Amino acid sequence: MQSRAVQRRIGACFAIATGAVLLVVTPGRSASADTTVGAKAPILMTDFTKDEGGWQAIGPTAKVTQTLDTTTGQGSLKLDYTIAKDALNAMILPVSGSTISEAKSFRFSVKSDQATALIAVLQEKGGGRYNAIFSVPRDKWQDVALRLSDFTLAEGAGDPKDPDGKLDLDQIEGFGIADMGQFFATMDDANLKTLFGIKPGPHSITISTFSVRGEPLNNTSFEGKVNPYLDTFLEPQVGWIGLGGVQMSVTSEKPLTNRGLKAVYYRVSGKFAGIIRPFNRGRLTGADKLTINVASVLPATLLVQLEERGGGKYNATIAVDGRKTDSDPIVAKDYTLSFADFKPADDSKDSNGKLDSDQVYQVLILDITGMVDSATTANTLWIGSLRTTSATP
Repeated sequence: MQSRAVQRRIGACFAIATGAVLLVVTPGRSASADTTVGAKAPILMTDFTKDEGGWQAIGPTAKVTQTLDTTTGQGSLKLDYTIAKDALNAMILPVSGSTISEAKSFRFSVKSDQATALIAVLQEKGGGRYNAIFSVPRDKWQDVALRLSDFTLAEGAGDPKDPDGKLDLDQIEGFGIADMGQFFATMDDANLKTLFGIKPGPHSITISTFSVRGEPLNNTSFEGKVNPYLDTFLEPQVGWIGLGGVQMSVTSEKPLTNRGLKAVYYRVSGKFAGIIRPFNRGRLTGADKLTINVASVLPATLLVQLEERGGGKYNATIAVDGRKTDSDPIVAKDYTLSFADFKPADDSKDSNGKLDSDQVYQVLILDITGMVDSATTANTLWIGSLRTTSATP
């Protein structure tokens, strides 16, 4: 995967976009702070019932349009843009760090004209850039609830340095939303376009009721490094990126016993399908095992890759049981991988040649069965949980 190159593209776009927006915001049209007394009052909210709420379109083909549904009274803001080489577009809201310094979560609804991965960005003034990536279905409203720990520091070669290495809300000057697909299109790599299902041409993203809130989301312990779970699946959106045409949703259906991820896809001869989950570097510090709760309709060989900052990539595989006949129950099982059993990938570039848990920032899960299976078949995979075990208590 070319994660660092993608992040550099993202960084370049938002460095330009955030600075430009702060120069052109119209007085009196910015998002307003809600000063209502009470823990549930939003710190900041734009409902788009009167105007754009301070949001701006950035990019050569970007345009924002505010609309109001006269029947429901619901306002929304639509970003029209084109996916093409060298066309980076986004919608940006300038915010005051002093206004959102007590924020614990960001919430909104979004609808896209295509199934894609979106990126939300928090930009510090003179500091770091923090990204939260999530996937949305086609032509359906998707509620999004982002906790602070969903935002990961962009650490590519072209990204701005963050002196203290942590998200400082009192330094934030802009919040942005964009389609990840256009960054891959800009890279002009045919394989990436196919892998991520990039569809060039005109597209749109519509958001409704954006709010910044002082209440944390459920399971606040996930904010800390001591929590062993890499994803709690408690948020309404999918915090993963799909590869090879994977369609994802958060679900509580059987065979899962709790909330988890459902991935539906086709196995195609000579190709693979998979999912990626980024997280903050340091999340796996001290861990020595990764346990994945998995169920599959068909027997599957899964490749699990842990990627380090700096280029180290380490792989391990698991053989997941499927059902033998249509009448057999589908069962979710735990599969535990020791970090000692992860081997360097062919394209791994690591100066010390070993997996360093404190440098891991991303997990990739691929169904590689199609690489050796000549048949094209549909499969459904469920991920019930991903949790780590620490070498020391």
